[in-house]
Amino acid sequence: MFKRAFSIFCLFFLIAFNAIAQGDPVLFTVGGKPTTVSEFKYIYSKTNQDKADFSEASLRDYLDLYVKFKLKVAKAREMQLDTIPSLQGELEGYRRQLAKSYLEDREVTEKLSREAYDRMVQDVDISHIFVACDKNAKPADTLKAYARINRILKLVQSGKDFGQVALDSTEDKVSKDNRGRLGYLNAMLPDGFYTLERAIYSAKAGSIVGPVRSNTGYHIAYVHSFRPARGEMEVGQILFRKGDTEDSKMKARLRADSAYAELKAGAKWEDACQRWSDDKATVSKAGYIGFFGINRYQKTFEEAAFGLEKDGDYSLPVETTIGWHIIRRVSKRQVGAYDTMKKIIADRIKRDSRSELAKQSMIARIRKEGNYEAFDQNLAKWSGRQVDSIFHTFKWKPDPARPQEPLVRYGANKTYTVADF
Repeated sequence: MFKRAFSIFCLFFLIAFNAIAQGDPVLFTVGGKPTTVSEFKYIYSKTNQDKADFSEASLRDYLDLYVKFKLKVAKAREMQLDTIPSLQGELEGYRRQLAKSYLEDREVTEKLSREAYDRMVQDVDISHIFVACDKNAKPADTLKAYARINRILKLVQSGKDFGQVALDSTEDKVSKDNRGRLGYLNAMLPDGFYTLERAIYSAKAGSIVGPVRSNTGYHIAYVHSFRPARGEMEVGQILFRKGDTEDSKMKARLRADSAYAELKAGAKWEDACQRWSDDKATVSKAGYIGFFGINRYQKTFEEAAFGLEKDGDYSLPVETTIGWHIIRRVSKRQVGAYDTMKKIIADRIKRDSRSELAKQSMIARIRKEGNYEAFDQNLAKWSGRQVDSIFHTFKWKPDPARPQEPLVRYGANKTYTVADF
C-alpha cells in the first residue's frame, strides 16, 4: 500500500514540479517516440478541465488511457491508415474544427460576452432612417448610398423633424409608416447589425447617431430612451378571430367580452379556453403559447402581456390585426445573472459575425508575439509585373528565376519569398 501511494506521489511530483527542475522529462515511450511530462499534463488538464484534481485514481486511469491511445496511433501508422484519402479528409475536418476553436481569443470573447450581457439588461427605444447598400455592393453604389445618408444626416442635424425626414427618406418599408420608429430593442441584435447595436447602446437618450454601416446598408438612429429589460413573459391566450366582415369583427368583440365576463364571475381559465378560443393549436393546452420577449408579437399584445403583474392574472380583451385576445400570465423570466448566462451568450457570439473580432485579435497577438513582418512593397512590385493576360489563365507558370525577395517573415527562422508564393 505504501509503495502504491508513494509511486503516485512521485508521479504527481514529476508532473507538477520536475518539468521546471529538469526541463521536460520523458514519461514513457511508444515505438521509440517519447511522451513528455508537459504533454501528459496538458492533455490530462485539457480533457478533465474542472475535474483534473491530480488524484491517485484520476492520474492512474488517465495514464492508462493515454498509453493505450498512443499504442493505437502507433499501430495505425504501421498500417498506413494515415494515407487513406477518406481518413485524410476526416482528419482535415477535425483540423478545421480545432483551428476554429484556436482562433478565438478567449480574452476578447469574454469581453464581447460581458458587453452583450451589459446591453441585455437594458432595452433601448429607437427610430432610424435607412439607406440600402449591401455589404458586397460595388464601390460606386456604396459611395452613392453613403453620400445620400450624409445628406439626410445634415437635414436632421439642421433641426428637421426626425420622424418627418424618416417618412420622406427611409428605405425601410417596415418602419416607414411609423415615421422610422422601431420601438424598444434588446441585445443581441441580429447578425450583421453589431455596429448599429454598439452605436445605439453607447449613445445617450435624446441623441442622434450615424451614419452606421450594417450588412444591409447605412443607418441614422435617434435614441429615444432606455429602460430595464423586460425579459420574457410566459403566457396563455384565448383568441377570438375577427374575420373579414364588419359583422364578424363585431361578433368577435362581443364573444371576447362574454368570455371575460365569465372569467370575472369565477369560471376556470381552462374551461373558458376550451369553450371560447379559436386558436385550435393551443386550445387543448389551456391556450399556452410559451415564453416570448419584446418585438415578438404586435405591440398591443406585448404591452398587455407585460402589464400583467402576477402569475395567474389575465388581461382585458386586447385587439390585434388577427382578432381579440385575453392573455393569462403563467410566469415571468428576467435576464439571469452573468455567470448563468455566460455560456449561452458565448455560444451566440461564436455564431455571430462579431466573433470575427475575437479571431482578428488572436491573429494580431500572434503576429506581435512572433515578430511578424510583411513586405507589401515586394508583393506590389511583383504583382505589378503580372500584366500579361496569360497570368489570369491556367497557362501561367511561375518565374523560373525564382525571385527571393521576402514577402513575409515570421520570427527569426521563417521567411517566405515571392518564389514560395
